[in-house]
Amino acid sequence: QFRDTFTDAIQRLWSGTPLTQSQGGEIHRYNGNKEWTLSLKTSADTTGFRSMVAFDGTIWAGSSNGPDGFYPRQDHHDLYDPTRPGPQLWALDRSMAQNTNIGAQRLTSERWNIVDTKGFIDGTHRSIRALCTLSMNNNILFVGMDGAIGAKLIRFDRTTDTWTTIFENTQDDAIAECLEVAPGIVAFCTWGQSGARLKLHDESSNSVRDVTPTNIPRTFAVHSMQVFQNSLYIEAARLTPQSGNGFVLMRSNNIMNVASWEIVTDDGFRREQEDQLGKWVAFNSYVWSMIVVCDVMYLGTFAMYRPFGSGGNDSILNRLDARAQLWRSVDGKNWQIVNADGFGQKYTSGIRTMEIVDGQLFIGTASNIFVPLIMENIRSGARTTSRQQQQQQQGPS
Repeated sequence: QFRDTFTDAIQRLWSGTPLTQSQGGEIHRYNGNKEWTLSLKTSADTTGFRSMVAFDGTIWAGSSNGPDGFYPRQDHHDLYDPTRPGPQLWALDRSMAQNTNIGAQRLTSERWNIVDTKGFIDGTHRSIRALCTLSMNNNILFVGMDGAIGAKLIRFDRTTDTWTTIFENTQDDAIAECLEVAPGIVAFCTWGQSGARLKLHDESSNSVRDVTPTNIPRTFAVHSMQVFQNSLYIEAARLTPQSGNGFVLMRSNNIMNVASWEIVTDDGFRREQEDQLGKWVAFNSYVWSMIVVCDVMYLGTFAMYRPFGSGGNDSILNRLDARAQLWRSVDGKNWQIVNADGFGQKYTSGIRTMEIVDGQLFIGTASNIFVPLIMENIRSGARTTSRQQQQQQQGPS
């Protein structure tokens, strides 16, 4: 029952069918002393914000948009139309961003503008997943997206107000992350059912090169990257025990050499959990965020579910109460647990983002996205899954 219900939730999620009704996206501003102000509230067409970056003297944010998808997926794809609003880039008005007294004013309504992307982002795209800039040229912004027709990475030059396509591929579902790994060199990773890839864009030659590690395991996604002590770290996601016991963390100090990658862990820190916690408590499917603080690397996980027999009862809802974990390392090889239970909050399954502000580490978390659907199924008494429905429609094979 756990397997079938879980499969149903994944298929429904990937089809685009919403698990809960959108309330609109929100951006909140920190004023200090644990005080927050609602800076932006959107209509329900914008389901949220997946990325933010400091650019052009202000804050830019990429949204997740699109129609309410149908189930199964092939019907859902037909709904994406280039003439319809897709994900949007929002920019905080510079007068608000540069006002040093903004916190004291406690503004409840701040001005945000939708950026004109000249048609490079349209209704065939679902969300803006990645935003990154260049250290030596603060006029350039890279935007990575996912969509019904594939992954796309575009480049914006503020000085000329021009957009160009850097990479586009229908075989990849999304640009999951982008990061400047050396001056003028931007690494970006893709995810898709055909397998994850790692690529480099060189500003000087305006070229893209595939540098996917030769020893990367078969995986649908690489979600996050981080440079630490002259090495690039990437993770390879694993969703189910059939593919392994959790994510794979890899590193290389020579990313142009695709055979140079070292595997740091291949089981989502299962061995470290058993050593430090006494048992394996969370199936860490992937690394959702990484950050370096004072020459210490921190890593936040997405925990898909509790392993069978890990504690408590093995009901569906209990097994889905896997808690996100925060880990730290001073050398990138040996890792210690900082927090093992989603900071004590039920169904806090992921550490989605981390950022340093005024010497403080801020962590943004995500709740388990499958629980609302499963609760709905339990309340309605539904037990027939999508896979069973398809088998019934198709008849015996």
